[in-house]
Amino acid sequence: MTLKVYVDLMSQPCRALVLLLRANNVQYEEVAIALRKGEHQTEEFAKINPMQRVPAISHNGFNLSET
Repeated sequence: MTLKVYVDLMSQPCRALVLLLRANNVQYEEVAIALRKGEHQTEEFAKINPMQRVPAISHNGFNLSET
C-alpha cells in the first residue's frame, strides 16, 4: 500500500512535508484537500484526521495527523 499524504499546498506545513518527502525520495500519493472549499470538513476526511486538519498521512491503516 502506498503512503497517502493529504495536503493543501496553500498551507506552509503541507509544503514543508511534501518537500521533506521529495528530498528523501519517499514514494507517496498526494491527495489534494482544498481547504477553501471545505474538503477537510467531510466525514471521509474525519476518518483520516478527526481534528480535520492538514497535513495528514495514511499508510496501511495507520493515520498520522497534524493537531
